[in-house]
Order: sequence, then C-alpha cells, then structure tokens
Amino acid sequence: MTKYEQIIDDIKAMIQAGDLVQGDRLPAIRRLSETYGCNKDTVSKALLALKYQNIIYSKEKSGTYVLQGNITSDSELSDVIDFGNAMPDERLFPYADFRQCLDQAIQTKQTKLFTYHLNHKGLDDLVDALYLYLKQEQVYTQKESILITTGIQQALYILSQIPFPNDKSVILIEQPTYHMMNQLLVAEKIEFETIHRDHKGVDLYELEQLFKTKLIKFFYTIPRFSNPLGTFYTAKQKQKIVSLAEQYDVYIVEDDYLSDFDVNHNNLPLHYYDVNQRVIYLKSFSKIIFPALRIGCCVLPEAIIETFLAKKVLIDYDTNLITQMALALYLDSGMFDKHRKELAKIYRKKARALHQTLRDLGYAPNHFDKTLDTKFVFQLKDDVAIHEIERQLIQENISVDFMVRNFIQLPQKHYIKIDVRNMTQKKIAENVKKLVATIHDSVRIDG
Repeated sequence: MTKYEQIIDDIKAMIQAGDLVQGDRLPAIRRLSETYGCNKDTVSKALLALKYQNIIYSKEKSGTYVLQGNITSDSELSDVIDFGNAMPDERLFPYADFRQCLDQAIQTKQTKLFTYHLNHKGLDDLVDALYLYLKQEQVYTQKESILITTGIQQALYILSQIPFPNDKSVILIEQPTYHMMNQLLVAEKIEFETIHRDHKGVDLYELEQLFKTKLIKFFYTIPRFSNPLGTFYTAKQKQKIVSLAEQYDVYIVEDDYLSDFDVNHNNLPLHYYDVNQRVIYLKSFSKIIFPALRIGCCVLPEAIIETFLAKKVLIDYDTNLITQMALALYLDSGMFDKHRKELAKIYRKKARALHQTLRDLGYAPNHFDKTLDTKFVFQLKDDVAIHEIERQLIQENISVDFMVRNFIQLPQKHYIKIDVRNMTQKKIAENVKKLVATIHDSVRIDG
C-alpha cells in the first residue's frame, strides 16, 4: 500500500470508528507528512481525494474538517450486491462547490434571477459558459444555436412533437437504447422504426435502406457510451452516418450524455463531422454533477430554433434561472473541470477493476479496449430459462438489469447489464466473481 492510500484508509477508518466525528479538524498537512514520512504533496493529494468523496472539506486559512461522520453508503450497508444501480455515486457529488455557486448566484444576481427572463433560449451567462465548454469538446457552433432546456428529456419531447423542415414523421431509434426514449415514443403514439445495435455498431447498409425507403424525420443515437451497451461508433461510421443523413434528408439527434468520461480525445462527436446542419446535439450534466441538476444543453440547426422555442415556452416559460446561473459559475470558475478530472479518475479505476476481473474469468470481447466504462452486458444463451436465472440471482442477493425496458418491443434475446459505478472498488472483483459463478452456464461467450 502506498503512503497516499494509507492516509486515505486511515482517515476513513478513524471516522468509521468514531475517533473523528463531523466537524473535527484534521491535523495540518505538515503534521501528517511527518507522521507518514512522506512529502506534503502526497498528503495534499490524499486529502483532495477525500474531499471529492465528500468526506472532508476545507476552510480557507482555517484547516480541513470532517464533513460526515458516517461514510458507509446505503449500498454497503445492504446485503444486496447491486449491479442494477446506474445512478452516479452520490458520495462523489460536488455538494460544497455547487452550493458555493448557488450562494454566489443569489447574492450577486438577485434582480436577474427572480423575475422573468426575456431570452427563452437561456440565461446569457450560461450560454456564454456552454459556448466555451462545447468548443473545448469540439462541438463548434454559434451562441445563437445554443438553447437551454429543463433536462434532456424535455428536449427529446419537444423534438418528437414539432414539425421538421424535411416534413417527415417517423423517428428511427437504435435497439437497445435509452429507456425513456422508448417510453416517449410509445406514450405519444409516435410512428417509429428500429435498427439493431451491438458492439460493432449498426448495419450501415440497413441504415441507408431505412433512410431511403422510410419517412425518417430524425435518427436518435448515442454514438459514444451508448445506453445501455457502453459502446462507441468508429470515426468512419460517424462520417458515414452524417453523409447518409445529408443524402436522404434526415436529421440526427445526438445524445452525448456521458462525453465527459471519454478518455479518448480523438473520439469526436457526430456534430464535428456535420457541415450541413443535420445534427442536433444534446448534452446533460446529470451524470457528471448530480441527477437533480435538470439542465439540458441543445445545439440546434437554425431551421429548427424558432419552432423549438415556441413549443418550449408553452411547456415552461423559463428553465430555472438560479440553477442556470449556478451552473454558469461552476463552469466558468474551473470547479467543473477539476471535478470532472477527479471523477473520471475514480470511475476509470472502477472500470479497470471490472474489465480486469472479467478478463481473468474469460470474458474478453474484442471491443473491450475501445471503451473504459463501468458497465458490461452479458448476452445469455438462446435456450436459457430466464426465470430460473432470476430466481438464482435473488437467492444470491444479486441485483442486475435485464435490459427489458431498453427495448421498445419485447426482445428476442436475453441480456444482463451490470454497472459498478456505485460499488466500492475493493468489492468489485469479489462481487463480479460471485455473479459470474451464478450465471456462467447461461452466458454466451462470443469474444
């Protein structure tokens, strides 16, 4: 164990044992460096890691204090091994920093935030901040094309309802895909077509035939970290999809909800390849900051903006202005970049633990190295008795996601999706081995 790890483990142990309680001040960095026989940088990095786990907090010119006395999560207290929870790890939420931004927003922008905002596209401060953020993410656009919604679900609803310049009505979706998109199409009785997606992507010939023969209004896709598969399109596939959309007068709705965790900076969004305003780019911050942050960022083609805005105003006059201002401050201050880097580092460690354990157990599909995700999907054998699998998992106190809701129609095959983002890193190998021991005889290993 390194000194860095030892400091983190020792402080956690003292809190768990009650030797340190909420509000207690930790020893100074110099004292800790002397105690552990390491340099002050090592101590600072260890304390920073604890801060991002919301275990401690710092006061300027005062010191470092214990934020919470109980650092055991609900999932750790439970006997259930929960692979089905895909929510962000709440222990990593940036409560203190975002609270500071909320306080500053209210203190400095009172007259601006407690009345109606005349620009329904969104608060100017946030549009300016998002313009810089998107540019960094290689989504090149004009500020006039950026619109703020109350979450991405609102944007998807509006896009499904408004007429498009191509005068088409059918929405094409990947299968499997984001379950709320499936539910939206069914609930609103919207005509749709589907195309199968796996770790190789979609069949581009089939995609072209659908574009060519069906009245496809837009193609909803999650090019990177696809939900639920966690897979990516290649650069060539993305270029071809954009080219086909232009050729057959189809729009693309690109949901880039997990882009902040992409470690491959050469993996560009679909929007990057679009030179004819065919791609509608959607981005949320609920997975990287916290789920209750209902702010969606939309980059729209000029021909759709006014129709989109007219529909949005009927749903809600303004997306919450205080939250918009707080997010603008959070982005501009550098807090977001700092949080993103730390969170990505923690999730990468969990993903590596998951991938290494699966490799050790003989699961090494050839797309494994193209992504570093905390999710993995097992495809079960065609003749598997799914109810027997469910019974065995319940007996072993293991919870998984069978992905049924990720299909708009009852799937012909059976899948199990697991996610370890809410699991402590030290438990991942043990829990995955227990899961695999339970389902191994029912799983297809295609490589």
